Amino acid sequence: GLEVQTCALPICFPMMDTRTANVADLVNSPGDVSLLLDAVANHPEVFGVVDTENIVYVGGSMGGIAGLLFSNECCADPRIRGVIASASYASNETTGFLFPYDFDNGPEVLAIIGVKDSTIPYSYSSKLIGISPKVQVISVAEGEHRNPTGGCPAFGPFIDGFIAHVLQGADSPVWDAPCGSTGLLPGGIEGPGALGNYLVT
Repeated sequence: GLEVQTCALPICFPMMDTRTANVADLVNSPGDVSLLLDAVANHPEVFGVVDTENIVYVGGSMGGIAGLLFSNECCADPRIRGVIASASYASNETTGFLFPYDFDNGPEVLAIIGVKDSTIPYSYSSKLIGISPKVQVISVAEGEHRNPTGGCPAFGPFIDGFIAHVLQGADSPVWDAPCGSTGLLPGGIEGPGALGNYLVT
């Protein structure tokens, strides 16, 4: 008989020219992902047999912001079962959201945000905490933009648990490591950060 194995297959592609931040094109990125999944599904002779119906999207920074757009009607794709977004949100009470999100109707989200992130400041990203029951946020005191987990070894098994939860129906993992918190941490960088010029009201 044929033995079938389940595995995670990362599919990576650049979202934009890294020399410039084309924020206006972010809204098109979920559609690009959907087209890529179509290509993978329709061409097993090139990509092999891949289960494209059960996908966890993983993105950091602008890639994570684009992944959060799967929550919206414009960009919804039922194949995206979960989103892991790190260093990836921008909002505050005066400038509003970079993009509006409809988290209650989208895939489950795990957001990892760093208190020391100077590109998308913690004062913005922390607005994700409590925004929806479908969004779980881990705040990391030592997290920075390029290293949102702060090197915390607990994230590996926790992310594995999140993926097992959204793809296989396992219980949702419970965060209990001291290097991060599910609540608001004190401090954090104030001000618009490097992404401030792209915020919209």
